Amino acid sequence: MDRRRVELERGLEAVSNLIVKLDKKKEKAVKITLLTVAHHFSKIFAELVGTGGEGQLTMEKRKKNEKVNEKDKEKVNQKQGKGRSKGRRKKVMNDDEDDDEQEQDEQDDEVEEVDEIGNSVMEVEIQDKKKNKNQKIDKQKKVIKKKKKKETKGRRKNNQMDQDEEDEDDSSQEKGKEEESEDSSEEDDDEDDEYETIGVSFRVNFGQGQSLLSIGQLSGGQKTFAALALIFAIQRTDPAPFYLMDEVDAALDPAARQRLAALLKRISREEEAQFVVSTFRPQLTAEGDAFFLVNFLSKQSIVRSISADEALDFVNAEASNK
Repeated sequence: MDRRRVELERGLEAVSNLIVKLDKKKEKAVKITLLTVAHHFSKIFAELVGTGGEGQLTMEKRKKNEKVNEKDKEKVNQKQGKGRSKGRRKKVMNDDEDDDEQEQDEQDDEVEEVDEIGNSVMEVEIQDKKKNKNQKIDKQKKVIKKKKKKETKGRRKNNQMDQDEEDEDDSSQEKGKEEESEDSSEEDDDEDDEYETIGVSFRVNFGQGQSLLSIGQLSGGQKTFAALALIFAIQRTDPAPFYLMDEVDAALDPAARQRLAALLKRISREEEAQFVVSTFRPQLTAEGDAFFLVNFLSKQSIVRSISADEALDFVNAEASNK
């Protein structure tokens, strides 16, 4: 039985280690994807806005321990609030002598409950201190490991000084790359262990010496710019065969619609993407390849193909009627 239990524990440990490694690989893949999207977001936003536009897409992170500690403190505060509210209600309701005895007993229970809460708070603080100490010890161990690796590599380099100059140059370059990759991978592992990604946020400006603005500080048209830039950034990172856009140019001015139309045309040519766009504006209509008119007659939607001139006449007539 003991032998079987040891085998099961080893199997459990192996599975747990595999899960941890896969989680780290997943987080790294997500990080790389977000960095790629952020790179394209900056370029496309500047192209849509014109001269002076700047957009930044960043990852929001927080420490993993903070999340746990906040939850524990919220639970403790909730327990304390419940204990105080119970005490107030019981003082109002119990006016008789018999009720006074019950009130005394209940207050004793509350004191015990508050003591338990205080003990739980102390336990949370002790756990936080232990975690911080363990993190410092782990960091010190990793620093010592790095130093030992560098010392062993330095000894190997000294032993290989008798080789040719070309071999020495090649080997030193390769080892330098290995050291950089190992150090960067260890630093990434440390950062992944301490922090977790909780979302993304973007900050943009539209030139003219403006400061970077968050999503809550943007107008309707400015939010349209940011949303379109994010859509096209994702499209470049993970392209799809076609996209549906329903009056995405409604909140834009004519110059912005013209830049959007040029961007759609360029992407459709370079990356072979198809955009199905509904619009009542001439800027996007003029850059289209095929045109369809939708009529609603007798409770039925009828779609028919029309020419470019007919499409422009229709949108111009709609604009004049408005």
